[in-house]
Amino acid sequence: LDKKALTVTEIIEDDFGCEGVPEDAEAMVTVVVTDCEGKEQRIRMSDSLAYERKIEAGDTVMLAKDGTLKQMERKKQ
Repeated sequence: LDKKALTVTEIIEDDFGCEGVPEDAEAMVTVVVTDCEGKEQRIRMSDSLAYERKIEAGDTVMLAKDGTLKQMERKKQ
């Protein structure tokens, strides 16, 4: 488990055009994060999990054991 703090810089939603998400697929997002050294990483996770964990641009997150992201600190409003 990597306890290193990562900053969310962008969340990119998959684009399925006018067809929408296929019935047999789960909506996914790519969360772009940077570490304290400015190295960028792209983490794929389900859109519903990112929403459930309230992950937004500007938040401080960490990599969970399952390879997804979880909150460390919410961005200041």
